[in-house]
Amino acid sequence: APELVRRWGKWKWPPSSPKRELLLGWHRVRADLGGRLIVVEGAWSVLKLHQARVTGVVALGGTNVSATQRDLLAQARRIVLFLDGDDVGRTATARLVHDRLHPAMRAIDCPTGQDPADLDENTLRHLLGPDA
Repeated sequence: APELVRRWGKWKWPPSSPKRELLLGWHRVRADLGGRLIVVEGAWSVLKLHQARVTGVVALGGTNVSATQRDLLAQARRIVLFLDGDDVGRTATARLVHDRLHPAMRAIDCPTGQDPADLDENTLRHLLGPDA
């Protein structure tokens, strides 16, 4: 229900979840950080990109980045920040770019009101560019 999403967000993690200590999908990417690492907000976006055969994707589990997550992301050669196209995602993108989350980072603007999980494969590949 839209009112619950506004109140609680799209994801409600269990209170005991170590959300701030991990990146969803890290187990798949940690062995090969020589290319680009795509950073999204949520698990559905990781799944959608994986389904589209895009590799090297992790999710923050929100828009904030903990010190532990920063340390993990610092291991990547370069980062593509691909947060949601809502106000929260756009504000977080601007903040993380301003704060220089990673020295070799580019940000992608997701279409307004959409998440990467909402996009079709052609749109995803177009936005991610030639190495998608």
